[in-house]
Amino acid sequence: MSFCKHTGWLRVWKRGSHATLEVSDRPSRLLDAVCPEEPLGVAVFIGHQRKYGAFSALHLLSRSARARKSHGEIHLDVAQLRDKQQILIADGDLPTHGQLPRTRGVYACHEVNSTQYAETPLLAASVSDSLYHRALFPLTDVVCIFTEDIGGSDVAIQHLSAWNCQGPSSKAARSLAVILVVDRGSEANVRAKLHAEKLQRPHGWFRVTRVVGIDREAHQRSSRRQAKSYQALSREISQLLHASMRERRRQSLLFSARHVLEFLRLTAAGAAQADWTPLDLVKASRLSNKVEENMESHIFNLVSLFPHHDDVVDVAAPLIASSFLLNHYVPDMHEFDPTAVFDSLYQESCDNVARAIAAHRNEAGLPVMTHDFPSLIVKHFCVLYDHLEHHGGPKSLHRLQLAHAQRRSCLPSSEDTCFACLQRRPQHCLPCGHWLCHICVRTFYDADLDDPWLYNVDCCVICGMGTDERRIRIKPDTADVRILSIDGGGIRGRGPLEFLRVLEEMIDLPVSVPRHFDVVFGTSSGAMTACALCLNGWEVDRCIEYFELSSRLAFDANHLFRVVAPLVGNVPILSPLLQFLSSLLVDSKYSAERLESIQKDAYGESRSIVDSNAASEMGIALGVTLTTTDDASTYIATNYNGVGCRNDATAADYTTLTFRNGARNVPLWEILRCCTAAPYYFTPHHIAGTGTFQDGGLAFNNPAAIALNEAASLFPPLTEPSIVVSLGTGSLGEKRNSASLWDSLFPARLFRAFWRQSDSAAAWDKLLRHQKLDKRGDLFRFDIRFGDDQPALDDVGSMQEVAAMAREIALASTEMRRLAKCFRANLFFLELDSGFPLIMRNGTYYCTGMLKCRLRAGSEELRVFLTQLLNSSAVFKCQGQQAPIVARGRDGIFDATHFEKEVALEVPSLQQMFAITVEEDSTSSNISGSPFTLARLQKQQHLYAPFGTAYHRRRYAACNEDGGESCG
Repeated sequence: MSFCKHTGWLRVWKRGSHATLEVSDRPSRLLDAVCPEEPLGVAVFIGHQRKYGAFSALHLLSRSARARKSHGEIHLDVAQLRDKQQILIADGDLPTHGQLPRTRGVYACHEVNSTQYAETPLLAASVSDSLYHRALFPLTDVVCIFTEDIGGSDVAIQHLSAWNCQGPSSKAARSLAVILVVDRGSEANVRAKLHAEKLQRPHGWFRVTRVVGIDREAHQRSSRRQAKSYQALSREISQLLHASMRERRRQSLLFSARHVLEFLRLTAAGAAQADWTPLDLVKASRLSNKVEENMESHIFNLVSLFPHHDDVVDVAAPLIASSFLLNHYVPDMHEFDPTAVFDSLYQESCDNVARAIAAHRNEAGLPVMTHDFPSLIVKHFCVLYDHLEHHGGPKSLHRLQLAHAQRRSCLPSSEDTCFACLQRRPQHCLPCGHWLCHICVRTFYDADLDDPWLYNVDCCVICGMGTDERRIRIKPDTADVRILSIDGGGIRGRGPLEFLRVLEEMIDLPVSVPRHFDVVFGTSSGAMTACALCLNGWEVDRCIEYFELSSRLAFDANHLFRVVAPLVGNVPILSPLLQFLSSLLVDSKYSAERLESIQKDAYGESRSIVDSNAASEMGIALGVTLTTTDDASTYIATNYNGVGCRNDATAADYTTLTFRNGARNVPLWEILRCCTAAPYYFTPHHIAGTGTFQDGGLAFNNPAAIALNEAASLFPPLTEPSIVVSLGTGSLGEKRNSASLWDSLFPARLFRAFWRQSDSAAAWDKLLRHQKLDKRGDLFRFDIRFGDDQPALDDVGSMQEVAAMAREIALASTEMRRLAKCFRANLFFLELDSGFPLIMRNGTYYCTGMLKCRLRAGSEELRVFLTQLLNSSAVFKCQGQQAPIVARGRDGIFDATHFEKEVALEVPSLQQMFAITVEEDSTSSNISGSPFTLARLQKQQHLYAPFGTAYHRRRYAACNEDGGESCG
């Protein structure tokens, strides 16, 4: 329900030579006053006293809504015609004195945005003409102008001519009907003037359809005599409105009330822009779900698979057309005419693809296509559109087209194109070899009822093959990203594992530690730990056993040194010299065979980095670093196919590795073999068709900066990391002794410069310096200080000492205890209740949120967590209020099967930040995503998506006259 009676929508005011347009949220407020899914006619009334007399006589608006408004204002309200047809009334005027208000409006109960006009100085008349033309006329059915209210018929005709000269206000081919209300007896004279100005042409976007005469004093008469005087006007308005709506229905442009109000919000937002263009209704409906920029390349990738012309016609073209239907006709989208959709969204791309295909076929010596490619696609597009309802919608229809394509010509595995939608680069590899993007996972598969962000991918949507019950976890829309970065350091990599063990102990839940992270990156030994935790899904204790055993086996002296060493014994100078010389002879200190054998035992001989049920189910994006041997460039190998939009400035520091034979055909052990090939210790490794690589620690021993950049590219820009954890493998203390002669020599200076380049602590300090002051989230770094000397990378005898030091540091660290509490609090996240809209009253937004938990409903881990919170009397704190997280019922127990807790929110602005924290054991920690803004939550949840979302989830229930669903 509405808590205010203000109807103002647009208001123009001027100070000096600058005009400003104020736009309120009136259209969205009107959703409560209409049935959102029913058609809504739009009538514009321009005038003053006579206009309000008509409102009174026709019972169109309430008395409060008929109150006189200031010049330069346009108000919106909803009314009904006698046949119960709901119409939107835009109530405005045109300035008669050439002046605009010089003070801004005061709105205590509406959100208002202001935009300054680009052109200055501006005349009041031109501002008003432009405002009607741009903001209202694209959606208007009838315009009714009371000529005597705005200075007479000559003035009205001047405005009509100005509108006519501006051309169509939208790209839709429809005309706008205008009624001129004049003094009775002057109709013929006005018609003659209109004819002279050529404003009564039967064709064109703008024409005066009717001239209606009303007695001069009609608006001053009694109600009964008023009604009689305005009967003719009432009939004309009703007839023209219905005629316009019938024409719009024929053109597939009869919009629901929800869509009309959203279009008005969009037109008002751009009304003051200097680069304004006529409204493209189809493109406007896709502003929150735009066609992917790289769609053309994906269409080309599909068509280039088919050398035979018949396969392009019978397989590729129907599949492309079906993908367009899937892309556009999502639930809640208006049913635009398919030819209009194709012309607006896909025609240009198909033209570009046609040229690229022609060039490709010419280079490959293939025959020229006899069909015009765009015409072929639009033909299938329109034919398939007619079958949408019969086949149950675009998803079902597209499944059929995929099955047809698979029967005719098996679609291959592609890491470049998601063949399920032809819109994006894919991210998830299925056991059959086909890849899917994250949108297709959410589109074609159902979420687990007890774990709504875990999707059951039972079979491949492309080929139909089973997936061994593959499950893919998607990060909750409103939850922030949690990042883990693990340094490289040989046997000192035992330290990060001990940090993780202590962290797991302090979190004190039956949840493995990698499940607390969304993005994990590792370098060298850190890469081994990351893969064991995330790809194998091992517990920390098992990873420790594997790390210690593999270190002892890997760092075993090579055969040449074992033969010669007994001959010289343990002579202080000869023994190290012999070791160095033997390393030069075989290009490494240790044999790579043992290292390869260890990695094959752990990950198998053929398993790839993209093949992990554990990582998919935990929802972890994992990456490891490598460097080339020729120029020491940094590369990353990932389990998410390198998807994401990367910033050019940060992307220059490293490159996502692509494999000529495909990532799924490169064994994981080979990638890890490259990651751990530290110069001097192990030889580099060559990956066939890709290149020769070595340890990634040469440039990024601390991969935290890469992990942050990758998280930003993987997830929407509205999401920032809530927790960043960087685990070090030790650093030297500050050198206090005076510099020696050696320190000033060239080799020493070169060594220090090289060491500084890969110094993990320095990299972390640099990262902290570059963080924005207002950035949300907590950053943690845990490392070991070794004093003047630190264990060598291959000193396996020091592993237990490193572990003991790491454990001692972690147990004594208040930051580690704070991190554990942060992780516990981050298991909660906030969603706005989609069933209760935001309400603004007295300058404050009121809404309802729902606090939810990431842990699976009914699981043992959730029961343990809630029991702990109950026993510790933990509370949520929000806006000065607090409430227990878990409360006992009357029978003394609590419901541990699921967790949802309602919270009432009061926020003064959509952009105002507010925090929700967990208070546990005197420690306060933000829940995931906190602090929030209502605007960010709305965008993340796609709550205000009147034209639907990319993943085909219906957001709005249709009006139900039987009372099933409300119309709000």
